[in-house]
Amino acid sequence: TIAAAAAFRVIGSPYGARTIVALGALRSAEDRIKAASDALVRTANELRQTKDEYAVLKSRGRTVSDEQRERLTFLHFRVNELSGQRDAWRMAVEENRRLCEEKCDAALSVATRVFEKTVLQIDGAEYVIRNDLVGPLKITSRLGQAMIAFGDGPSHPLGAMLRRVA
Repeated sequence: TIAAAAAFRVIGSPYGARTIVALGALRSAEDRIKAASDALVRTANELRQTKDEYAVLKSRGRTVSDEQRERLTFLHFRVNELSGQRDAWRMAVEENRRLCEEKCDAALSVATRVFEKTVLQIDGAEYVIRNDLVGPLKITSRLGQAMIAFGDGPSHPLGAMLRRVA
């Protein structure tokens, strides 16, 4: 499985051995971004509600009861706790976004040849090479779109190009 840039001279076998190359995003980073973003939203909402309640009680000044004074103390500590959690979730989102920028866009460069019967698994789709592809070529995956370019030529959708080549 390739989740970043990789370069090969040859992929597959001239003897027709089935070779599978998986190319695509680091799904674990994308999953962590989603989970951390969801947790960030929940934490930020709870923090806002806690701050609002704290502000209402605090505005009463010295007229608060002993029970309300206890509640103010609890809310004060909870605001600090939630602020720390919010900051941690923000950092987790940013760190995983950075990781994803580095490794979520995959690129496969082949200098000489991709042999027939090689299977390219790209973002949930499977492409079977039916005839050898002669390099140099580059196969990329960005945001779920598989592309192929020969030499310095333009990129084309991989499915369309394989239909023309195969």
